[in-house]
Amino acid sequence: MLDIFFIISAFIFIAAYFLYGKLIARKYNLNMDNPTPSHTMYDGIDYVPTQKAVLLGHHFSSIAGAGPIVGPIIAALAFGWLPVLFWVIIGSIFIGGVHDFSSLVVSIRHKARSISDITNDYLSPRARRFFLLFVWLALVY
Repeated sequence: MLDIFFIISAFIFIAAYFLYGKLIARKYNLNMDNPTPSHTMYDGIDYVPTQKAVLLGHHFSSIAGAGPIVGPIIAALAFGWLPVLFWVIIGSIFIGGVHDFSSLVVSIRHKARSISDITNDYLSPRARRFFLLFVWLALVY
């Protein structure tokens, strides 16, 4: 039974990667011909082109933080394992994956600056302070 859930979950993740990933890429008007900051600002230290597999590994390690782990554990205690399975699959695809991908696209389009640095261009000083407080609280969490 567990192997069936694993196979179905793997199929859902693979389908989401190819189908939903292409949809999100179209929404952001991504073009493989546009150079990334690792090419335009190459310095051999911080800005270095890397392989797709390494980037995919970084994406998976960033989405596997405390939120997607602590939340399902608490939910499993309250609701059982089936809602948690849906939480992990659907949340990883439609919340975590889109959030991380969007942050990456925004950063690349602003010369690889951090999200907190980019907020300086678009938010008022007060809103930026609240954003930085939120980021700090998330890191403490």
